[in-house]
Amino acid sequence: MTMLPLWVRLGWSRRRPRTLWIPVFLFWPLVIALLLPLFVIAEVVGLALGWRPRPLAVGMAFYRLLCELRGVRIAIAGGQTRIFITIR
Repeated sequence: MTMLPLWVRLGWSRRRPRTLWIPVFLFWPLVIALLLPLFVIAEVVGLALGWRPRPLAVGMAFYRLLCELRGVRIAIAGGQTRIFITIR
């Protein structure tokens, strides 16, 4: 399994190319802190509605989804402006 993405590179150009590196690893603790209460609320709602939630399976699926984002490249071009997003 791959690691979580650590950096996002944003690039844009009209005449002169510019690049901005964003350290995503600084946001992971915040994301976990925000998603953990939502995860608990979803579990309680699921139990109240009679569903049989599988928290470990859902958590692992979400983690795999985040890990697989690594290596994604997005390129958008319109007219003279180009935008590049790379997740590393």
